Amino acid sequence: MHGQTWTKAKRLFERVIAEAADEPELVDRAKLYLEACRQRLAEGAGEAEGEDPYLEAVVLKNAGHLDEALALCRRGGRHRKDERMAYLAASIHALRGEVAEAADLLGLAIELNPKNRVHVILDPDFAPVREREELAAYFHRP
Repeated sequence: MHGQTWTKAKRLFERVIAEAADEPELVDRAKLYLEACRQRLAEGAGEAEGEDPYLEAVVLKNAGHLDEALALCRRGGRHRKDERMAYLAASIHALRGEVAEAADLLGLAIELNPKNRVHVILDPDFAPVREREELAAYFHRP
């Protein structure tokens, strides 16, 4: 954390929390530091380390930190400029059941890169909304 390698620090604090359940004071302190790391990553601090914000957002999403992942996707309007961020943000909205937002960003992701239409057909992140009328056009081969 002092070296400002936020992603590494975050992983280590998560490990402490998982493995030190019998030491509540240590776990409490690790939770405080973990939250600080998450805030720095959401602010884009990881970019200064040469990290890819897309990959960081994917890691956050896969760890279940949907709010943080979405914040990283949106930072600086990335989700409106970068097809990867648009697609990732669409998948996060789909997981939350936010169909209108998912449809909007999925349409943009496909507009920016038509290959995204192929990816969405099998993407399990869209399973919760796959049958919704607003997204039906994206799940059928062109």
